[in-house]
Amino acid sequence: MRLSDVLGHPVVTTDAAEEIGRIATAIIDPAEHRVVGFRIGDELVLPIDDLTGIGADAVTAPGRDAVRLPSTDVEVRWLEDSLDIADRPVLSDQGQELPLVRDLEFEASTGEIEAIVFPDRRIDGTQLVGIGRFAVVVREPD
Repeated sequence: MRLSDVLGHPVVTTDAAEEIGRIATAIIDPAEHRVVGFRIGDELVLPIDDLTGIGADAVTAPGRDAVRLPSTDVEVRWLEDSLDIADRPVLSDQGQELPLVRDLEFEASTGEIEAIVFPDRRIDGTQLVGIGRFAVVVREPD
């Protein structure tokens, strides 16, 4: 699944069929090479492990309590620093500037990052090293 296909989707509960927010961005743990959740609005998170599903038209969660305040170090950092993989400079771990990230491909059920998509190439998701306020860092492509 591509991240661009999910951004802006409503989050709908399966128990009450109500919209409880919209996907603002992914929350990524670079150490795990995994999307661990999604930012909902400015202050809330929806952990990927608490999702019921991700479809073409909506993201579903079992109930309103699936969306919560950030509690893990990764979630807190993403919200406090307003992190995002899009629109950040990209550098290789060797200091080479790369194009901006165009998209991210991930496994919807686990969040495993399959590929980072650039305008001119794709690199394996395991090449992600870090994401910060200044830049996204990836291992030097071959």
